[in-house]
Amino acid sequence: MKSLIAITTMLATTMICAALLAADAPESIRAPAGTAESRQAQTQPDKKAAGDPYTLSTCIVSGEKLGSMGEPVVKKIDGREVRFCCGGCIRTFEKSKDEYLKKIDEQIIKDQEPLYPLKTCVVETDDLLFDADGKFTGVNYVHNNRLIRFCCGECIEGFKADPDKFIAKLNEAVAKQQGEDYPLMTCPVSGEALGSMGKPIEKVVANRLVRFCCSGCTKELEKNPAAVIAKIDEARKAKTSNAGGKANQ
Repeated sequence: MKSLIAITTMLATTMICAALLAADAPESIRAPAGTAESRQAQTQPDKKAAGDPYTLSTCIVSGEKLGSMGEPVVKKIDGREVRFCCGGCIRTFEKSKDEYLKKIDEQIIKDQEPLYPLKTCVVETDDLLFDADGKFTGVNYVHNNRLIRFCCGECIEGFKADPDKFIAKLNEAVAKQQGEDYPLMTCPVSGEALGSMGKPIEKVVANRLVRFCCSGCTKELEKNPAAVIAKIDEARKAKTSNAGGKANQ
């Protein structure tokens, strides 16, 4: 019965998204919903998207898990990558773009802040301030799907003057903090032992260090970033749990 309900829900969502997609396209270029032509048009990634890939696992519009309706739709919006469960959700998003971007930023901040590596402002190097309960009292800012923390709002303008410089500084801090206690001995894509194909390739995405056995496997990070990140997070959680268990023995 549960399986039947799940299938019915998925079919209903698919029909809604297909209707939105059909309504969004001009009559002259509309392809029948579900055809190879319509799916190909939906899933062509925007090569000009800058910054980190979209690592959230659900569509911000429908709430559906990305990949549950086929390949996610990759769209560049205001210079950043956003992924949707289907093309129909883009039209809804664009009607309330600022509202949805705010929701995305809130989710990114919640996801990335536990791993944020710096205790100082990335621009002025002043100490980042926290209240008595450990809550951050400075400025959280999301730049192209990456959380950046500042001591004050004025530093945002300094960051914007040369974002690549400050992102490189943040990446270096992430690699230093997470490198010594990296949770995986294997590549999250191929499963091959790290080092078996030469020096592992390191990437920083969503304030996480990710190590690959070879350059070919890094393409999976672009194709399905949420899945790669999930493997790193699961390994880190398991390692922390095991360490806690041994400490209590």
